Amino acid sequence: VTDAALKRGDFKTFESDVQHALRFGAVHYPGTADPGQRGNMFITAHSSYNFFDAGRYKDAFALLQDLEVGDEYSIYSEGRLHRYRISEKFEVSPRDVSVLDQPLDRRMATLMTCTPIGTNLRRLIIQADEIDPMTGEMMVIKENSPVENVQQYEWEGELPV
Repeated sequence: VTDAALKRGDFKTFESDVQHALRFGAVHYPGTADPGQRGNMFITAHSSYNFFDAGRYKDAFALLQDLEVGDEYSIYSEGRLHRYRISEKFEVSPRDVSVLDQPLDRRMATLMTCTPIGTNLRRLIIQADEIDPMTGEMMVIKENSPVENVQQYEWEGELPV
């Protein structure tokens, strides 16, 4: 999903773009950090979806609820391994867009899906800190390290999925 509609402030088109992309799997939310970048990489996917919809990935995050604090997962991006250790697991209202915040003192990731499965009442949030792929130690942001081009958007509407 591109951030073109988001940059224009056209949240209706942006929501439509995200919903379309979710039919093809997990979506890296535009305007959030990339893997390995300081800030909050935000990824969302369906836990379940309309049975009659032809999408093959309508339950990509169906097992997200089974992850617990302390568990680890990995993401490959541009040929690089990025490991994450879960630090928080909680639920929010679809209107709580604070989970999209971009802290500049962390390299973190947020995974999100609807909960309970089969509804869109709430959003399950899994937050994790990036860890060194070799040592498993948390990646630290050095005080004098440059700030990448992390976008700071004013989010509106509801969280998708």
